[in-house]
Amino acid sequence: MTYDWQVKHLEDKFPGSINVFVKYTVEEEEKPGGVIAGKVGIEYDVRLIDDEVEETAIAMTNHRYSLLEYRIDFSATLISPTKLPLRAPQYS
Repeated sequence: MTYDWQVKHLEDKFPGSINVFVKYTVEEEEKPGGVIAGKVGIEYDVRLIDDEVEETAIAMTNHRYSLLEYRIDFSATLISPTKLPLRAPQYS
């Protein structure tokens, strides 16, 4: 699955118009004992698309959260995460 996103010059207070492509891939991997696990890959591609600037700074990041337990149904592309209670009333 690939997402495409455009940001215009100074839209986010950064110089240059850019086109961002983020590609997600999921591969099945067999673990010992016949357990099937999913391996997720992420690729980034960022390009300047106009001539407002010759270059700009880009730092693509991914803030992922690992699930303690999950089930992936590859035929339905459904991911069912486990709910993890957070005992932090100041953030409720």
